[in-house]
Amino acid sequence: MDILFTLNQSFSSNNKKASTFLIRDVLLFISKKTAYELSHLIRKLNDQ
Repeated sequence: MDILFTLNQSFSSNNKKASTFLIRDVLLFISKKTAYELSHLIRKLNDQ
């Protein structure tokens, strides 16, 4: 919930540059996590 609140705060502020950086960081975090989960899943499948 904190991420959503932070995104909301940055959108309501006039600082567009900061919100763009924030969104990029959040997306980067999500994609890294997804990549990790996928590689973990693939490794699991290969071990069976």
